[in-house]
Amino acid sequence: MRYAQTIAMAVDLLADGRAEDVARMLEPLLEPLDDAAEADDGIVRLHCLAACIDIAHVGRPERAMKRLEAFERADNREAYSMTARADLALWLGWAHIFRDTTPDEEARALSLLDEALSLYTQHHNVRGRCWARLGQARAYFALDEYNLMRRALDEAASLLEKANDTLAARWLHDLRVPALRFEGRYDDARHHLDQLADIGEEQGNRRIQGHAAAQRAALAYDLGAHPEHVIERAEQAQRLLSSPSAVSRYPLLAAYHAHVGALLRSQRLSDAERVIDRASTFAAEYPVGRAHLQTLRARIALRRNDTEAAEEFLQSLFEQAHQLPHGLHRSHVALLRAELLTRDGQHEDADAWVQRALRNARETGHRGHQLRSLCTRATLLVHCDRPEEARSVMESTSAYSDYDTVLPYVVLRASAEGDVARALGQFSDARVAYSVARSAASVIEDDAATDDLSNRLKQFESASSELSGSPPNEASGLVPPYVASADDDTSGSFEEVIGALLSHASRSVPLVAETWIQTVKPLFPSTWIGIYRRTASGRLERLHATGSDPDALPGPAAVAGQERTSPDIEQSDARTNGHAEDIMWLPLVGATPTQCFFGIRSSGPDDPDGDALQRIRPWLPVLGLALERAQQHQVRARRNALQGSSTRIPVDGFVAESPAMQAVAQQLRRIEASHSPVLVTGERGAGMLHVARAVHATSERAGEPCTVVRCSNMQRAPLDAQLFGAMRGDTLEPGAFQAADGGTVILHDVDSLPESVQDQLIEAIETGDVVPKGATTPTPVDVRVVATSSTNLRTAIRDGQFREDLYLHLNVIPIRVPPLRDRREDIPLLVRYYVDELRPDGTPPVSITSQAINTLIQYDWPGNMRQLRNEIERTLLLVHSEPAPLIDDDLLAKPIRDAADEASVSQPTPASESRGDGHLPSIETVLQPDTSLSDVLAATESAVIKRVLATCDGQITASADVLGLTRQGLYKKMKRLNIDAAAFQPSTASA
Repeated sequence: MRYAQTIAMAVDLLADGRAEDVARMLEPLLEPLDDAAEADDGIVRLHCLAACIDIAHVGRPERAMKRLEAFERADNREAYSMTARADLALWLGWAHIFRDTTPDEEARALSLLDEALSLYTQHHNVRGRCWARLGQARAYFALDEYNLMRRALDEAASLLEKANDTLAARWLHDLRVPALRFEGRYDDARHHLDQLADIGEEQGNRRIQGHAAAQRAALAYDLGAHPEHVIERAEQAQRLLSSPSAVSRYPLLAAYHAHVGALLRSQRLSDAERVIDRASTFAAEYPVGRAHLQTLRARIALRRNDTEAAEEFLQSLFEQAHQLPHGLHRSHVALLRAELLTRDGQHEDADAWVQRALRNARETGHRGHQLRSLCTRATLLVHCDRPEEARSVMESTSAYSDYDTVLPYVVLRASAEGDVARALGQFSDARVAYSVARSAASVIEDDAATDDLSNRLKQFESASSELSGSPPNEASGLVPPYVASADDDTSGSFEEVIGALLSHASRSVPLVAETWIQTVKPLFPSTWIGIYRRTASGRLERLHATGSDPDALPGPAAVAGQERTSPDIEQSDARTNGHAEDIMWLPLVGATPTQCFFGIRSSGPDDPDGDALQRIRPWLPVLGLALERAQQHQVRARRNALQGSSTRIPVDGFVAESPAMQAVAQQLRRIEASHSPVLVTGERGAGMLHVARAVHATSERAGEPCTVVRCSNMQRAPLDAQLFGAMRGDTLEPGAFQAADGGTVILHDVDSLPESVQDQLIEAIETGDVVPKGATTPTPVDVRVVATSSTNLRTAIRDGQFREDLYLHLNVIPIRVPPLRDRREDIPLLVRYYVDELRPDGTPPVSITSQAINTLIQYDWPGNMRQLRNEIERTLLLVHSEPAPLIDDDLLAKPIRDAADEASVSQPTPASESRGDGHLPSIETVLQPDTSLSDVLAATESAVIKRVLATCDGQITASADVLGLTRQGLYKKMKRLNIDAAAFQPSTASA
């Protein structure tokens, strides 16, 4: 194939993120592709690489589509090799994703990407499979299919750990952020956002930086950050993504949505309208964007109580509904319609629309919208006088407890809980729920929600005043109105509600602090109060306070364990107004590891508001406990996110692309918590030591030492001393067991141990003690023993060379490592690993052609991974540095090339092999100079059988009937042609 070396180098450069260098390299080589039939494989693949840069780096899908449009028809791709066909399908699919016309475009993209994935899988191309999965994830995102999107991203992430592709990593992080946001996994989303931002900074790429800024704005808005912070991020994204030359429509839309949402929280409705007007220009040719901006206009109209304008906007949205995915955007519209109907008193109709929104949210997998729809429905059912049903709906929201720390959702959920509790006559519970909701709304500075919830709470105060004979306060009209009765339980004191409030809020540190301040503030009407915590750097950090900070805050050492600032604080810290030494600091018991303090400013020489202070003192430990629980929850959530973020086995050279090695990796994960001995067996050179190291790296002992003892190389020194240590006078020279105390000892080639050492090893495993050479007192050690053997230990036991009781002790957890010939899918990744590992430091990267990879895959490798490593090491010595380091087929050892040639005779040639779906070989394929008639007949017979098996889903009896053969006759032909029926069965194909 022409340009094989150029293509190999370009692929590696793209993987390193050097897209600009590849573009310059390809430019003089690209010939026009006006006629698909005239192009050869090399030129086609060069154009696919250029399309990759157009789409994934520059953001110009139309240019890529124009480049590849001659291959839109499947029959125009059939003449090319499997690799070229896969590349064409991949980048045509990606180009369709970004056309932004109709959902049908995404369906076309998914079809092409599925074709690419199938071809890359047959060709063992991990990088191609990763890009195909990323493309599928992007298409599912456009279709609002977030469950499918997350599944595709999980598979792409697993492949990317093996492919090591910077450009693909950029897209993985970019797509992960919204997928995780919509699932409520905000810590995970922040991690990927940081990775995306780092890539943008390293490459100096404004487009990536703009995507990161837009995602930061969206994430900050979701979490209820200060409106000005959200607006700052959104405006930064708008500046970076304003170029009309590159497509960044979704990130820009996300930035505008966060910008408008922040303005709405601050009640800046006119400013929000101006931002929407500005966004309309970019959304003119973007149907989803136009529809989304219309929903924002409808929200503004409802905020202004302009139901007529809101109705017009919604009617316009319904006219565009055919252009929208059947998911999130329709869920937005359904909730808006429900709100409009509620204001018109049509509660039953509104409930039907909320249920439609809930159904859409569940179908797409957007958990936040599911919770929003449930809470909205509960409130609607209260309006419909169905409080018991409303309570049942609120009970179902317990499945969304991971949103208890997300303050905008706390506002939503606690408000609905208050509505339901009030409708059921549980007025104390209602007041607690409304108080928590108001605290959360205050923290995120949602002015409209804070005012509304304050008015709801005033109704309880008004009712309490009426019951006690005092004049009522003014209350806002809330539908349905609150009516006080003689048995109302609304007048609870501070002591009666604070415990419930803190318990309700105790999953979020800011919410605990805000709830406490809001509750105790009436007890200290003219006094500054605040809650602070000591950070790791030693400074005091404000959690919440009633006003601005005092001009000087004491250092943490001055407040720890004291109720007043230390008298030895330097006078220079004092200020004329708001002296720091006037503040009484009350340590909060239990708030560890970060100590928190409640501060009160003195109003004179005595304690401030002594009676109020005495009332709150008994509750300070409860406040401390609530803060501690909130801190622990955040730490636990972050730890769980990190633990679940990767399934990679953290051992260099451990490759598990093949099903056989994936089964080994799964077994390693299943025994993570075990401390029992492990016996790893397999053929010599199969990678048993890698697996043994992986046992340690995935175990609970991973942070402790791991020592490797090569038992076959221990003849130069006493074996017992090397394993168990030796006394030199009064000094112990530790052995492998002492060195690995708390960790793992790996005994490589354990079958080489002589019988005397086997006896001592049995004693060590049984008792946990070792006796150093020259000592009489046993030394306790805590180690896990992992042994490897390439010989049949049962045979060694029979021959008297290995102790059976030692075998039984070691074989508690057996792991069998498959030979390399049974895991050919791992070979491309192992080759890349060895090329990078063995290349001398300071030398340029070495590429390898796809033909060389195919040749290596065909060979059976009797020496397994060790032989493969040696072959790569030998080949690297022969690589020419000019024009660029490259491993091609001709550098491989002759026996390896000969084996590949023999395999090509007995199996279909590459072009016909690529037609694994049963297509007959073309005339150009079969009429080769060295091809015999029997080869042609075998290839044709194989293709026919594969086609029938595919049609019959791999069912032998049905396939034999179609072919006019007996079941046994078909089996014989399949065995001769090396055809596996399992490859055509649905379960295998879907896996």
